[in-house]
Amino acid sequence: MSEKGKQALLLLGSPHAWGGTSAALGLYLLDQLSGHGIAAEKLAAQAALSAAGRDDLLRAVEAADIIILSFPLYVDSLPASLIAALESLAAAKERNWTAKQLVCLVNCGFPEAEQCRPALAICRRFAVETGMRPADGLAFGMGGILGGKQLDEMGGMMKNARAALEMSAAALSRGEDIPAAAVALMAKTPIPNWLYTAVGNYSWKALAKKNGVAVKLKDRPYCQG
Repeated sequence: MSEKGKQALLLLGSPHAWGGTSAALGLYLLDQLSGHGIAAEKLAAQAALSAAGRDDLLRAVEAADIIILSFPLYVDSLPASLIAALESLAAAKERNWTAKQLVCLVNCGFPEAEQCRPALAICRRFAVETGMRPADGLAFGMGGILGGKQLDEMGGMMKNARAALEMSAAALSRGEDIPAAAVALMAKTPIPNWLYTAVGNYSWKALAKKNGVAVKLKDRPYCQG
């Protein structure tokens, strides 16, 4: 049975705002939580860079029982705007957040979801430092495969991701952590690695040709000797 009266906050860490993979994953989880009777709110981390935005973020976090961080992997870490937002929360002088659950949704352009492990560890450390309870996180590889679409638009290709988020929402609504089965489901690749790599290489070369730099793809400007 879900705990009525609970609230969830989605803090989007992507600079692509509400049109990218991070938004698609986060909004799907938020929608599933709403289906369990949990009130939903969403904010973009970039909006929290101003003084007024930081006040809004702190208010939203204070009101929420479940805080969801959804973001793309940037150099094994979090995007700068999300780091700034979390630092402002960590600096809050008066807080009692022991009852709050922190959930992380990390996606990366690599085929392997395990590339997201360092970022998940950073989020867990943030939870510990601020007194929240880390409810574990979900890592999704091949993030670029969504191409700005919503999960429901992707058919069977995203069935594992949808099932993982639905399973997670059910557990979180009961005050539980994300199940290991959901973590494993989310980590499954939507398509074979070789196909994803082939499409990525083709797209990269096509983009280089479009911008007139196809002959420079193998340049090594910083190579010495």
